[in-house]
Amino acid sequence: MNLKFIFLTFLFFIFSACEDLSFNDADIFSPEEQPVQEIPTPKAENKETPNVVESNEQISEEETTIVSEDLELSENLVIQNRKVVLNMVTIQTLQHDLTILAEEFVSNHSFIRNFPEGQTAMDKIDGRSGGHVLVEAKIAKGSLGLILSGENGGYVHKRPISRRERGKLSGRNGENGYDAVYDTWCRDFYIPLGLGLLPGKIVLDRDCWQECRVNPTRGGNGEDGRQGYPGYDGKKGGDSGSFYLQAFNLSDFHLTDVQKIIGLGSRGGRGSAGGYGGERGKNGRDREGLCSSNLSRPKRGSKGYRGRRGKDGANGKIRKVCLENLNNNQAQANRDTASLEANTNQSENQKVETKCNETDSGIMCREVLVEGNPDETLKKEGVVCY
Repeated sequence: MNLKFIFLTFLFFIFSACEDLSFNDADIFSPEEQPVQEIPTPKAENKETPNVVESNEQISEEETTIVSEDLELSENLVIQNRKVVLNMVTIQTLQHDLTILAEEFVSNHSFIRNFPEGQTAMDKIDGRSGGHVLVEAKIAKGSLGLILSGENGGYVHKRPISRRERGKLSGRNGENGYDAVYDTWCRDFYIPLGLGLLPGKIVLDRDCWQECRVNPTRGGNGEDGRQGYPGYDGKKGGDSGSFYLQAFNLSDFHLTDVQKIIGLGSRGGRGSAGGYGGERGKNGRDREGLCSSNLSRPKRGSKGYRGRRGKDGANGKIRKVCLENLNNNQAQANRDTASLEANTNQSENQKVETKCNETDSGIMCREVLVEGNPDETLKKEGVVCY
């Protein structure tokens, strides 16, 4: 009985489970109706200008470097990111190099300069040359000013001279004159013995006197001192800084102000003092005052002239400011056949003059473009240098 009940109960549960199994027609689909994942088709590359990327892709903040405060470099600096922005700042590079690598370079009324105007090196030190600025980008935008200068040569002091060195340059002393020489004469008053019949005499009195035989001589003049040692040469001035920008698109970029100022060489230092003049000799003396000599006083030697001034230091040289349009076929040909430095020469249709004027801080020289259109040169040749 128990076994029969258990068996019937088992069959009941199996039947109930089969009734709960049902299928929905909506869940059944054919292979033709299955959803297909869409895969974007890659865009064809532009083989004519493979380096130019035309994209509306937004550059994130993490991929953007914004320089919004003035900088003064203490070492070479490389700024690299997808986008680099100079926002109304002045970057002072001194003698250090600045390199900017970006897909997009934007300058918002900013300046790059080397040294403050009229800066002079420390004493007895050559002036430093301004650093090199290199910008490599796909697109360059905005306006940028350049004040590329070299440092003036340091001040050179006069040459010192020790007592021993000065003694070697001093003149000899004049010789002393000889004293007067006298002759002494005497006359006796006497009585002969034996009224002259006997030898001898009795001297009653003697009268002696002196006469000048040789007059005293004049002392010699002192010898003049010799000229001092030459001064040290001045220190040379530094070269102006240089700038090179290369990009595929320069239509929205321009240089607002380009100044190239050379460092001036310092003036040569003064020479050392000359040697002392020799002492004058003493005149001979006429102790008895019997000689009729009127001796003039000897002269002391003159002090030697100061040594000549050292040579002035050489002025620095003016270096180039160049823009290169990498999208220009002629520029690409130039890069294939010549070195980059060869392309930094002035274009044949440009004429540049060096003009100098005197300011409160010294003479400043700069190059001025007097003939030629830089924009036209950039379009035709791909490289323009100021």
